[in-house]
Amino acid sequence: MSIGNFRKISNKQIKPTNIVFKTYKGDSIIPLGYVTVRVQYKNQKVNLNLYIVKENLDTILGREWLYKIHLDWPAIKAFRAKTEQNLNNLLREYKDIFDDKLGEINNYEAKLKLRHGVKPIFCRVRTVPFALKGRVENEIDRLEKEGIIEKSTALNGQPQ
Repeated sequence: MSIGNFRKISNKQIKPTNIVFKTYKGDSIIPLGYVTVRVQYKNQKVNLNLYIVKENLDTILGREWLYKIHLDWPAIKAFRAKTEQNLNNLLREYKDIFDDKLGEINNYEAKLKLRHGVKPIFCRVRTVPFALKGRVENEIDRLEKEGIIEKSTALNGQPQ
């Protein structure tokens, strides 16, 4: 647990430790120390060490906790299935928001605040590597057909 989160929930004295944790990428995390906490899960009650780290990392259950607390995995998976069902219900209810079409904002006027007297800056066209030219042209054509972009003939490349 991060020291920031720990300070929000406890003022217990942190005890020193020599443990060094390894991330899945092999990086070392040296905890500031640990506190012993009473953990209750369903009808189980166990005293376990909670390691405190300086970094702002997510709190995870380590091997020690998983060995001593016997989690009800089917219930946890059932919770996930219910969450997915709720998500699917929301996606169905608001399908017009979550479809693959480009959205529009109607009846809204945007305002840009520019400094008075500022002149547009000319930027020359950037060259595309030859190997990517076909794919870039296809993507530009697709964006133009969908109305996302439009051709500009202005000298400075800005919309007129």
